[in-house]
Amino acid sequence: MRFRSLSGIRWLAWLALGLALLAIAWWLLGRVAAGWLFLLAIAVDYPATAGEIVDARESAQYYFVPAVACVAATTSVLAWAMRRGVRASAALARRAIAVLVNDHRVPVGLFLAATFADLVTTLWFVHHAGLEFEVHPGIRLFGYALGRTAGPVLGKALQCAGIVLLAALLPRLARPILIVAIAICAAATAVNGVSNTWPDSSAITGHPFGGREASG
Repeated sequence: MRFRSLSGIRWLAWLALGLALLAIAWWLLGRVAAGWLFLLAIAVDYPATAGEIVDARESAQYYFVPAVACVAATTSVLAWAMRRGVRASAALARRAIAVLVNDHRVPVGLFLAATFADLVTTLWFVHHAGLEFEVHPGIRLFGYALGRTAGPVLGKALQCAGIVLLAALLPRLARPILIVAIAICAAATAVNGVSNTWPDSSAITGHPFGGREASG
């Protein structure tokens, strides 16, 4: 009886967490759709341009259902993964990641390096060219919601953690997963690098990252 009670409490806790995450996602998407951007903007995040505001509104409306569904699916997977309890599941994840690093030290290192390179070039790109030209819809929405810097950093961090966990929990597919991820990150880094050769408009705005003229 006590086991059932504890299990029920765990599921209720995950349900509450899931509803809270859904509410936050809904609220952030609503802010973006209304044109309220960059909740966690820092000093180097210049204001949104007119084109970015239009794209932010359109993107939030277009990707609203997929974004909310993604949050719901992720929460459901976490709830299932944590069905044995947070401590037991965390210990299992740590062991799996340790085995992954031990067995695939070079691919893991290359993946982390490729992810970091992708992050750095993405940050330069969204400050230099603008968020409206970011191809990845998730990174673009994170950027619009949180800021030119905080959004991509959080988005890439979640992406990296998800791939590492997936590779760790599927050991037979770990190497192919890491190789595909490395290739994608390397391609994204190359594309960002080429895109960053676009004409710099820092002379117009005076912004150190070469951002285009901000509206308002």
